[in-house]
Amino acid sequence: MFYPFLSLSDGTEIVYSDLKQKDIKNYVIVKFERWNEKRDDFDSMECELPNGNMKKIIGFTDEEVKHYHKKMIHLQDMILECSKEDTEMELCKRI
Repeated sequence: MFYPFLSLSDGTEIVYSDLKQKDIKNYVIVKFERWNEKRDDFDSMECELPNGNMKKIIGFTDEEVKHYHKKMIHLQDMILECSKEDTEMELCKRI
C-alpha cells in the first residue's frame, strides 16, 4: 500500500509505501511520478529508504535524480516514521 507524501509545483507526486521488511531490516519505498507531455507517459523512479538507492529511473535527468535523492535522505526519518504509523493504523483496522 502507498500513501501520499508530497505534491510538487512541477507536477511531481511523491508517495511512500507501508513499512516493509527484508532480512529483519525495515525499509520503505518512495515513488516519484509526473506526467511528461513530450513522451505522453509518466516519468517515474523509486528510492528505497533508509539506504537511499534510486532505481527504476524513467524520464528524470541525472541532475533531478541527485536533487530528489538529497531531499529524500534529508526527509528519511520523517518518511520512515510516517510509514510506521500508517502501517500500524492499517493493522489496527484489520482487527
